[in-house]
Amino acid sequence: MKFCFLLAILFFLFTCRPAAERKNDHLNDTISNKPVTAVYKASESETMPTNPQPVIEAKAKIIKDTITINTEKLVLSTDVNEIFYGLTTLRGDTIIKFEEFYNDAIFPDINGDGYKDIEVEIISNNPDFETYLFDPKQRRFRYLENCDLALQRIKGTHYYYSYNAAGCADYNWESHLSKIVNYQLIVMGHIEGDACEPDSTKNKISIYKVRKEKEMLYKSLPYQKYIPKFEAKWDFIDRYWRKNYQQFAY
Repeated sequence: MKFCFLLAILFFLFTCRPAAERKNDHLNDTISNKPVTAVYKASESETMPTNPQPVIEAKAKIIKDTITINTEKLVLSTDVNEIFYGLTTLRGDTIIKFEEFYNDAIFPDINGDGYKDIEVEIISNNPDFETYLFDPKQRRFRYLENCDLALQRIKGTHYYYSYNAAGCADYNWESHLSKIVNYQLIVMGHIEGDACEPDSTKNKISIYKVRKEKEMLYKSLPYQKYIPKFEAKWDFIDRYWRKNYQQFAY
């Protein structure tokens, strides 16, 4: 009997510990069995620390050549791909400054006065140009306003024509007849070629007289009759303006 009473006392001492101690045992087990991971969460006003690499912009290698235009030595700047990077005098005075949309520069005698002019090709879907005419009296180049296309002078005259694509894979196109007055290009005539219709009988050539930027239909021609092949349009444009420019002049 005493032995049973002693066992009961021992059982009570080992099993009836305070609840706080039993809770700590559970926490100790949890901490010892699971690793602790630190998590960093940036606030809305913070940015996570980064280590960005420096951005290095490649610079074009510029080549400077001395050229002679109209008896004057000038400095032509290009890159290794012959992209036009500007034109200056030997003293460093800017004639044409570099623009990111420039491609190439050529030096034709546009107006037939015996002096070289400048055409700067612009990067675009259609060939565009900036034109500078040499003024022999002031010995400088002057920008030709209202001109964004390459000009072809009609021999023996002071009239010019141009060409530009107008869509449909170049089957639609335009050509303008112009003159130069006080370094401004004045349009006198306009041809529209429309050859995009599958039915060739619907294609046409529309010719307009232009006065003060207003167009008046002058003539309409069947396209296939005058331009039977794609490449024949070049000859048609040249022949038409050379033969008929006087009917548009004023």
